[in-house]
Amino acid sequence: VNGNSFCDESLPFEHTHEDCSNVFTMWSEEFNPDHGDCTEIYAEIQYRLKVQLILPWTVQIVGNWPNEQKIVDCKVYPDGKVEAILPDLEPGVYEYKFLINNCQFVDESLPFKKNYFRSCNLLVV
Repeated sequence: VNGNSFCDESLPFEHTHEDCSNVFTMWSEEFNPDHGDCTEIYAEIQYRLKVQLILPWTVQIVGNWPNEQKIVDCKVYPDGKVEAILPDLEPGVYEYKFLINNCQFVDESLPFKKNYFRSCNLLVV
């Protein structure tokens, strides 16, 4: 997302020692690697696949604003832009994170702060 890695842990994923990533498996019932020499099969068979992957995303913002409404629903447009109507805020600096399918995400292409235990985006009003 915006050049930052994101792993949706509500979908299949794998952990590495530093990060996690989503995994998707594709197969064909016509291909059987147990039948003969796999090298020969790979050399002889070519598959062209057209895949459409639909990922239903729910995007929200959770922030430290003083209002009762801490979580704000976002609208995601087809071009990838995200819009949120935030509560009325007094001038100041607020911390927030995106929730994508309830997984926290900090967009480091926007103003943010990071320390040893957590990071968050910053909104200056």
